Amino acid sequence: MSFLAGDGHLDCAATLREMPSKRIVKVFRLDLDLADASSFTTEAGRVSNGIIEALSQALIEASNGLGTPVDEPLETRLHKAASLLSASNRWWLANGEQLGRDREQDPLNADIALQWCLHLFARLVHTSPFGEISLEERYRIESEIDATVLECLPAIEANPMLMLAAAKLLYFINRGHLDLAEDIAERAFARTADFAAALPIMGQLRYARGHFDEAARFFDRGIEMSEPGSDLHLHMRVLKAISVLASGDRASLDLAVAGAARESPRCPRDIGLTIGWMIASPGQKLPAASADVLAAIGPAGAGSAIEYLYFTSARHLVSEHARANVMRGLIAHVTRLHGEEAIPAFVLRSIGQIAAA
Repeated sequence: MSFLAGDGHLDCAATLREMPSKRIVKVFRLDLDLADASSFTTEAGRVSNGIIEALSQALIEASNGLGTPVDEPLETRLHKAASLLSASNRWWLANGEQLGRDREQDPLNADIALQWCLHLFARLVHTSPFGEISLEERYRIESEIDATVLECLPAIEANPMLMLAAAKLLYFINRGHLDLAEDIAERAFARTADFAAALPIMGQLRYARGHFDEAARFFDRGIEMSEPGSDLHLHMRVLKAISVLASGDRASLDLAVAGAARESPRCPRDIGLTIGWMIASPGQKLPAASADVLAAIGPAGAGSAIEYLYFTSARHLVSEHARANVMRGLIAHVTRLHGEEAIPAFVLRSIGQIAAA
């Protein structure tokens, strides 16, 4: 704010800025009469209303993109924005055919391109861990995501929603873009403040660096803001459970956090089983029904489950110890039933001998 007094008036200019970029969002000029106290009240009310209007507009702009209808109420838009970026959202998987047509019709549209990438991401996540996608197909899909997202980056700098989508995808494919994903997500988060759509990726980026306490704060905030029992709520609880597991603090691991996801009717059975094997202590005997399934899928299916867990939850961790903490339980249970030859060699190279300890 700046002030200039003279001739019974106080001129004031108030500048509303976005932080930390300091981008000017709106400027107010106040004409204050030093002899009339009501002029201060009137101008203060006008500025307050103007700030509220500017903040509302900023939230509307932040939730633009990824097919969000522009005519919906702000609260509805923000709720949809959060669910659109959740890994639990199966909409992207179910609408791949339409997204493919949209992509062909408008190949230069960055919004549509990122929607297509979220479809590809969903294909990798919403699949049976027991071997539906080969390593070669995974590599091909992730290479397409990599090239597409990088190409889109210059076009999405003004759109926080698309920036968060890009950061999420770059984080997931783990092609050496962690610094870039952090930069994009941090700048998007600065423009959205306490925006539920940003919380999962912000937590995962802290998780990757091994800052597990910070990650937990983001996940807890997401759990608090999401509707109990919703897919997003369960997704955030599972992310928190994996983060606690990666930290090595098994004594504090709340089995109910992962159990809620396994018991959810919306959680695919094979994924729920894999989560259970991951969470179970290496020395713990699996429940009979769970052990029977792990035995029935054979060494190949068990090896595929290890690959799935590694690609979705472990490879992003900078620390070898943390990667091993995530993988140790499943590897122990698979080794007990199928022998060490069932463990993919590249996973063992990534976690060293720590997992066997």
